[in-house]
Amino acid sequence: MKSSRLMLIAALCALAVTGCNQKQNQKVVLSDKTDSINYLVGSALAKDVKERPYFRDESYATKYDIREEMIMAGFKDGLNKNILEGDTAFIKFIKSFSLDVQKEQYVELKKEYQNNLNEGKKFLDEIKDKEGVHAMSVEVNENNQPQTYTMYYKVLKSGTGKKATLDNKITADYTVYTLDQKQRMTSKDDSPASFFVRDINTLGLKAIVQQMNKGAQYRCFIPAELAYQDQLNIPVPLGSTVIVDIEIHDIQ
Repeated sequence: MKSSRLMLIAALCALAVTGCNQKQNQKVVLSDKTDSINYLVGSALAKDVKERPYFRDESYATKYDIREEMIMAGFKDGLNKNILEGDTAFIKFIKSFSLDVQKEQYVELKKEYQNNLNEGKKFLDEIKDKEGVHAMSVEVNENNQPQTYTMYYKVLKSGTGKKATLDNKITADYTVYTLDQKQRMTSKDDSPASFFVRDINTLGLKAIVQQMNKGAQYRCFIPAELAYQDQLNIPVPLGSTVIVDIEIHDIQ
């Protein structure tokens, strides 16, 4: 917590100093490597600050103005390890500010999730009746209540032999795209991936793989509810319908 506050204060200071230099048309002179490193850090921090929504976004509920004198005071105290640690009002503000940021982030993520969900439903409605597109219903248990969602797929190449089951280990190539055609994940960067069907972490792909046999290649159109839903820390935006190309090379 303390280190993150110091980083924020330093970043704000860098932004303020940069702004002052621009206003006064002063050219920074870098006399040695130490100057260069410090300037590099300051400019990087300033760039980070510009991306913070409470300084740049007019629609942000808790938007703040930059006050250079307070930035400088906080920066100097931070360097001297003299931040207002014992100031009750300051500590209370930090907690309140953190909650405000979390609330805003939640609102933004919820909005992103719903927008992507709506785009996905519209896309699936458009492709469901196209030639060669097949529908597949998958039942999901949500809060102890069964829900059924529909995904779609095209057979790009038929396979032969037995179909994969949950207990089978398969070797396959797959690539995950979002509706903007951006590649989000792939196994092709290294080599075909090997994994048990039961370990597939998306319900839609796990279901469709059990309809495939060796040599089969499918293109799958999977709604968010059967894909990555609202998972964070993955390269797929929240609530995204995904397109997955998968080819099974072997079933063990």
